[in-house]
Amino acid sequence: MRKLLLFFFIPFTLLLNSCSSIQLAYNQSDFLLKWWLGSYIDSTASQKAFLDQAAPKLLNTHRVNELPQVQAKLIKLRSLFDRPIRFEEAKFITVESRAVFESSIFILLDDAATLALLLNPNQLSNIEKAFKKANSQYQSDYLTPSSQVSFEKRFDKLVERTEFFTGDLSKTQKTQLQIIASQFLLDNSTIYQNRLRKQADILSTLNLIIQTKPSHSATKEMLKTLFLGLINGRTADQKEYEQLRIENSTMVLLKITELLNDQQLKKVQSKIKSLEVDVNSLIGS
Repeated sequence: MRKLLLFFFIPFTLLLNSCSSIQLAYNQSDFLLKWWLGSYIDSTASQKAFLDQAAPKLLNTHRVNELPQVQAKLIKLRSLFDRPIRFEEAKFITVESRAVFESSIFILLDDAATLALLLNPNQLSNIEKAFKKANSQYQSDYLTPSSQVSFEKRFDKLVERTEFFTGDLSKTQKTQLQIIASQFLLDNSTIYQNRLRKQADILSTLNLIIQTKPSHSATKEMLKTLFLGLINGRTADQKEYEQLRIENSTMVLLKITELLNDQQLKKVQSKIKSLEVDVNSLIGS
């Protein structure tokens, strides 16, 4: 479900891609959306027809309403990296990335409700199978290996994402980054259990929609509750987990910028500036 949402906005997490790939992916997102959904649910003729009609309109709505806000956030983001950022600035970046994600929910809710009402039990079963396949891969990558091996995999990804902005990190910086990762990356088992919980919430909600066929407006409310629960948590324990994710992400970002020299900070600003230009092109296209 999170991948589905990614087609409708460019949060700060999309900074992990190159500018050209953002333009390509965004301009092809209606096709990618239909391809991704088809791989999950084996779309019926009526679902394909609906997506053919809805996806381009949805993309245009996002282009008009959301991308200017994304551009403004990128400008603000770039201005922060003329020096190592402060805690409140790191928290702002983390929270704003989630806020962009949340605001995009309201763009897709109407069409998501229509699509949910077109689902059938076999398609729900396909979604469940896809979840199980992805979970098996996660277990293989992060739960089955030793804790050191799984940590190294996650650390390598953190280095890759950091160096996309900063250029090559020195050996000393990587050693310091490894200490940061060991302090603030969440435990793999905790991540996995929350992953399972969110998947169960998705399947339960979709199953209820399939079985009861509520009105379109009621379906929208059910999906809104689902999506907000996935992002923010529903119970006290879930909300605590999501807050921990925010706090840990904030600390990782804060500590990384403390490692950077002036040249690396300028590279970060240059990367963000190129993204501003790219988003501006998307707005005008």
